[in-house]
Amino acid sequence: MGDMQVVGLGLAALDVLMRLEEMPTWERATTLSEFGLDGGGPVATAMVAASRLGIRAGYVGTAGSDRTGNLKVESLTENGVDVSRLVRRPGPEKQEDRFHTPAFEVDALDTTGAGDVFHGAFIVGLLQGWDLRTTALFSSAVSAVKCTQLGGRSGIPTLDRALAFLHTRGCDIP
Repeated sequence: MGDMQVVGLGLAALDVLMRLEEMPTWERATTLSEFGLDGGGPVATAMVAASRLGIRAGYVGTAGSDRTGNLKVESLTENGVDVSRLVRRPGPEKQEDRFHTPAFEVDALDTTGAGDVFHGAFIVGLLQGWDLRTTALFSSAVSAVKCTQLGGRSGIPTLDRALAFLHTRGCDIP
């Protein structure tokens, strides 16, 4: 992967495509006229687009060892994306639990870049080895602190400031 021009880190999905003759209702079923599977996910699709446009692209992520995982990997490799850093996990693809992440109440001055900061903080949480709930809570807090300052970057807190913000709200992260 050393000669890659761009590397994507994130989600690869498998989209289920169905064409219906008409939308079903509770009272009336409909006929499925076409069915297919296609690679998806924002990061993986971006790397496929880059590869098809002539850029040497790589993908870093995970896939299960089941048929779904195989289809994800095949879709990337068939489109010229380097998957040498993809980690195959034993067993089927897993659906993570859904959960609610609280929004922290702050005196918001500017929300510019709040989503970008959330994503950066999310990466930090994953690198810390925190579970998804803790990572999402941390990311929400970092984004909230950012919103208290004007500008997309000036309000981004340090790790210590973010943890202190959480602590004052009764949320301690180990």
